[in-house]
Amino acid sequence: MLAIAVAACGTFLSIDAAPVVTDQDASPDGARAGDDATGATGSVEESCLRDFAPVEGDLFVTPNGDGDECRQEKPCSLSHALLRLTKPEEAPPTRPTLHLASGEYEADLVLSTDVRLTGGWEALASGTWTRTCKNDVKIRTAKESAAAVTVTNADVELAFLSLATRTATPGETLYGVFATGGRLALRHVAIEVGDGGDGAEPRVTGAQLCSAVLSGSADGVRGELASYVATGVLPMTAGNGERGQQGPRGSDGPPPEPQLFACTSTVEGHCKWLPCNIPKGGTGGAGGEGGAGGAGGRGGGSSIGLYAVGTSVTLEGGSLTIGKGGKGSDGAAGECGAGGQRGMPGAPQPRGHCRPGGDVSDETKCAMATPLNDCGNDGNSDDSMVDGGPPGGDGQPGGRGGRGGGGAGGDSIAFVSLDATIEGALTVSVTLGAGGAAGLPNGQTGRAERELPK
Repeated sequence: MLAIAVAACGTFLSIDAAPVVTDQDASPDGARAGDDATGATGSVEESCLRDFAPVEGDLFVTPNGDGDECRQEKPCSLSHALLRLTKPEEAPPTRPTLHLASGEYEADLVLSTDVRLTGGWEALASGTWTRTCKNDVKIRTAKESAAAVTVTNADVELAFLSLATRTATPGETLYGVFATGGRLALRHVAIEVGDGGDGAEPRVTGAQLCSAVLSGSADGVRGELASYVATGVLPMTAGNGERGQQGPRGSDGPPPEPQLFACTSTVEGHCKWLPCNIPKGGTGGAGGEGGAGGAGGRGGGSSIGLYAVGTSVTLEGGSLTIGKGGKGSDGAAGECGAGGQRGMPGAPQPRGHCRPGGDVSDETKCAMATPLNDCGNDGNSDDSMVDGGPPGGDGQPGGRGGRGGGGAGGDSIAFVSLDATIEGALTVSVTLGAGGAAGLPNGQTGRAERELPK
C-alpha cells in the first residue's frame, strides 16, 4: 500500500491508496485501465491518486453517514453535505471536494455552487479511507428531479461515479446531466438514463359508438418531433381531428288528400266546397350538427445523456447508456354527431276565397248548389281552417368528428449542445436506445442520434 499524508479538516490523516487498478475497476465504459483521451498509459490511476487527494475543507460522505461536519472520522450523508454547500456560513471558502465512499445513494444532485464529487473510496470502520479508484458509487435520482445531475452556472467536476435517473412519468423527458452555463467536467463517470415516458393519452369525450350515416371527417395533423430549447426538450401535441359534417335534412311531408267541405245552409241542401288554398305537407327536420374532432395525441418523452446550454463541458472516459424514447400517444376518436331534428307537421291553411259556378273538379272554384248568400259570409269565402299535411321526415344525425393526429415518439440522444462546447465526446462509450414508437393514426417515430443538433 502507498501511504499518502494529506491535510484534511485541519489534521494530517493517513489515507491508504491502492497502487493497482484493474481494467474493469478503473474504466466504467470497459476501456483499458489507464487509457485517457490521448491513450497515455497510467493516466487514469495517476490522476485518481493525484488529483483527488483530500485537502482542508473537503467533505466525507457515506451511504449511512450521520455526522454533522462531514469529517473523515465522522462522515455525513450526501443530502447533508449538499445542504452545507448552500449555506454560506457552513460552506468551505474554496471549491470543496465531496469524497464519496462506495455504496448506493439516492439524491437529487442540483448543483449551483462550485464543487467536485468523486467516488473511488472505501471507508473502513476504523475511520481509514482507502483510495480504490473503483467506480462503485451509484447515485440514483430521488423523486423530484428529471436529471441525475443538474448544474447551473457553477464550476463542477464529477469523477469515478455511476449516475442513474428515476423512472419517467407520462410524457416526461429524462436527462443524465442537464447543465446551464458554467463549466462541467465528467471524468470516468457512468451515466444510465431511463426510458422517456410514453405520451399522455388525450382526453376522450362523448359516446364512441355512433349511428351516423356519414363517414367521419379528416384526421388531425400528425405531431411534430420534439424541439430542443434552453429549458429542455419539448414534446409536441398533434392536431385535433376535423369537425364532422352536418347531417342531411329530412324530406318534406306529402300534401293532404283532396277533400270536400260543407257548410250548412238556411235552406235545404248543402253547399259543397273545395278549399281554394291547398295545404302543404310538413317540412323535414334539420340534420344534426357534426361531432367535434378528437384530441391530438401527445408526444413521447425523450431520453437524453448530456444536455448542455451555454456550458463548457470536458469529458474523459466513462459511458452513457441512453434509454428509448417514449411512445407517442394515439389520437382520440372524434365525437359522434348530434341527432337530427324532428320533421314539422304541415301548417293549417284557411279555405280561402272561392268563385261561384264551375265544376267540383276545378280545385280553384267552389261548386255552389244553393244561393250564394247561403254559404259563408257572402257565398264566396269560408274563413275556417284546413289541416296541414303530414309531418316531414326527421333529419339525419351529423357525421362523426375526425380522429386526432398521432403523437410523435420521443428521442434517444447522447449529447445535446445549445451554444455550448463539448470536448472529449469521442472518449465516452455510448449506447443508444430506440426512438419512440409513433402514435396512431399518422404519428412519427422518434430519433436515435449520438448528438443534436448535428
